[in-house]
Amino acid sequence: MSKPFLVIAGNIGAGKSTVAERLSDELGLAFEPEPAASNPYLDLFYANRSKWAFHSQLYFLVAGLRKHREIASRSGGTVQDRSLYEHYMVFARQLHEDGDISEDDFAVLSDLYYGVQDLLPAPDLLVMLKVNPATSLLRVKGRSDSQHDLSLPYLSRLDDRYQQFLDGWIGSPVLQVDTEKIDPRTAAGLAELSELVSDQLS
Repeated sequence: MSKPFLVIAGNIGAGKSTVAERLSDELGLAFEPEPAASNPYLDLFYANRSKWAFHSQLYFLVAGLRKHREIASRSGGTVQDRSLYEHYMVFARQLHEDGDISEDDFAVLSDLYYGVQDLLPAPDLLVMLKVNPATSLLRVKGRSDSQHDLSLPYLSRLDDRYQQFLDGWIGSPVLQVDTEKIDPRTAAGLAELSELVSDQLS
């Protein structure tokens, strides 16, 4: 494919950002990072989830829709770290289930997501990085950012939500990678993942 669009997905701590950036270099594609650093509500959300969950997810969804359209219009291929699909299908849904996003606010997010996502071209490949929630927690605790207070129960619920997301995904082929067996953070793991992706795209 002349300009493949790859989405890297996976639970917090799965290594998405590292994998997406290194895989883009390996395949000669543009790297599109997650817009977390530009979200003005994210730190507020971690301080008070129920007050700022809707604002944070609305920002991610709007930014994701804008970025998806930009990627689709590019002349070259792209590897994206977390897409609009995850922001809605995993995080917004889980926050709604946990009671942090109200029924009315979730309806707004749903109307926005379903109102436009069918109009956008699907990625050519969804790469799902699988990781044990306990491993996720250990990696998150080693970070210096505001995600350090995440709990194992929350990461486990997200893991279940990711499986539901996969079970219902029909937008493109899926490549599931068990990061306990293939560690893309290593040179050997990255080479193996790159070969698997190339095989899928061909």
